[in-house]
Amino acid sequence: MILNRKYLLLLTLMIITVSGCIEEISFESVFSESQIVVEGAVHNGSGPYTIRIGETQPDGTVPEPVSGAVVVLLENGEKRIPFIETDSGTYQNSDEGFTGQPGESYHIEIELADGRSFFSEPERMPLLLVSGTVHLEPGFIQEPTASGGTRNEPAVFISADTNIPEARNPLFLKWTIEGVYAFREIQLPGPFAPPAKTCIINETISPQNIVLFADNRPDSGQITGQLLATKKVIFDQFYIRYYFNVITSSITERRYNYWQNVDEIINQSGTIFDIPPANVAGNIKNDDSSEMPPLGYFEASLQDTSREFVLRRDFTFTIPDPCSRSNAERNPACFNCLEIENSTLDRPHYF
Repeated sequence: MILNRKYLLLLTLMIITVSGCIEEISFESVFSESQIVVEGAVHNGSGPYTIRIGETQPDGTVPEPVSGAVVVLLENGEKRIPFIETDSGTYQNSDEGFTGQPGESYHIEIELADGRSFFSEPERMPLLLVSGTVHLEPGFIQEPTASGGTRNEPAVFISADTNIPEARNPLFLKWTIEGVYAFREIQLPGPFAPPAKTCIINETISPQNIVLFADNRPDSGQITGQLLATKKVIFDQFYIRYYFNVITSSITERRYNYWQNVDEIINQSGTIFDIPPANVAGNIKNDDSSEMPPLGYFEASLQDTSREFVLRRDFTFTIPDPCSRSNAERNPACFNCLEIENSTLDRPHYF
């Protein structure tokens, strides 16, 4: 990860580390050339799998997407799975029947339109699948007010119990929480009015909160009541039903160390495509050692998803209809819910 600038950058950040300690750190960083940024993953779940390619900018803004690349995923250095560009700088595998397998080795090869080439160092998918149970607890968080005080805001606290099975090798875990909710348009009057659409919206909850675990014990155990994230209740999102998908990923030791370094440097973003203040060495390499080294990571992980949801009746307060007569006029999504970011008409199987 990198914030690329032509001048000296001095940043002072408040960093919340994995252990929960808070410390102030300062560091300097000088960069004068653009760098390729790659981020992607293969796992044991159904695809398609996604690889994103960007290039850092001189002004330090979010990397610009890189189009026209040839991207191939290799399994055990032999089986080749081509990726196609589905959006600017975003590539997905065209073989819908392909699924990552535990214990197999994966890496990617990339050739840009200008002839530059990159690859990831092989990553072997872990063998041990770890599962857990999600717990949701409505409550309140304190937020600052413009007058300098605080106010209570409704929220949901997401925690989990995770079973740690016996293992010969050290176990490394990372948790990701996805939120999924539905938004229903207002039904317009008249016999020829189109039916109201129901959109499904996906979001990542607290991406800046990097939750990791490492276990070197050979015996089994359990992580109980581990707080993973807090989700502020936004009424429009919680009127129908809100799902919390907790993804427990078994990752390699190298990937674990990578996320530890990210967490130590910045607690701003959980993705390579946001604006970080310094670079973190990943497993992406280039064929030409004279060029600036690329940034990012291609991951092979073993994942298990636990799921739970809340309804508006689970709260002690009333959540109003966002598309009632009094609300619809000030909410454009009531007439076209596809205007909501990350919205789709494709309903997941569990909704």
